[in-house]
Amino acid sequence: LRVPVAAGMGNCYNDRRPLQFRWRLLMDIGTMIPILIVLIAIFFVVSKLNLGPKIKCNRCDGTGDIDERWPDPKEKSGWHIESGLCPKCKGKGKISARSS
Repeated sequence: LRVPVAAGMGNCYNDRRPLQFRWRLLMDIGTMIPILIVLIAIFFVVSKLNLGPKIKCNRCDGTGDIDERWPDPKEKSGWHIESGLCPKCKGKGKISARSS
């Protein structure tokens, strides 16, 4: 049985949901999408933070700088030479206890 719906209702037959309900549903979805985007961004930012316990870097002894020179037969000069920022802790002097 196809009965036309009353004024203020949907455009098709037998649609019992008013247009107001559909608009509210679209508005709820429209506000949920930006909230989801913000939550995902917060998740990635927090996951990049290293909030765990920290220990002193054992390559630079906590100074953040290295000055290495030791014999290495694989190198052209016969010596491994490296100086500057510590590549292990990136100059911070401390590393995460999980990554050690």
